[in-house]
Amino acid sequence: MEQLLALGTVVKADLGEKSTALLMIAGYYPRDERNGRVYDYLTVMYPVGMTLQAAVQMIDSSEILSVEADGYLDETTQAFTRGLPELLQITRDAVLEEIRNGQEQWKDSREEADGTVKDNAGSTGTAGAGEGNVSRVVDPNQDFG
Repeated sequence: MEQLLALGTVVKADLGEKSTALLMIAGYYPRDERNGRVYDYLTVMYPVGMTLQAAVQMIDSSEILSVEADGYLDETTQAFTRGLPELLQITRDAVLEEIRNGQEQWKDSREEADGTVKDNAGSTGTAGAGEGNVSRVVDPNQDFG
């Protein structure tokens, strides 16, 4: 990807279904919580700004049709935005590792709950009578102190 556009840059973007809008760049690499997708830019409707949650848009560079006005760009901004793609990749790798670790922990806890126990050699067996089939409900308001 080319150099990221500066914060405050106003772009005309293709929002699909023959719809375009003027958007102002307000952030970089937002993650859509619904599907985990990471976009290039977090934008707000121009000239409205960030007044309503619905006004926030996540877009990729490929959706930008034109740059209508440049945001403030100095050496600090250029250095910051140059390093963002690498930082994103490092962060993405760390998140994927956490997900993999979480899936392994979940798998191990499910095996224990089902009564399947792995020994250090990788062999499986069944836990003693009732030991692996106990579930515990924790009250979120419970004081553990």
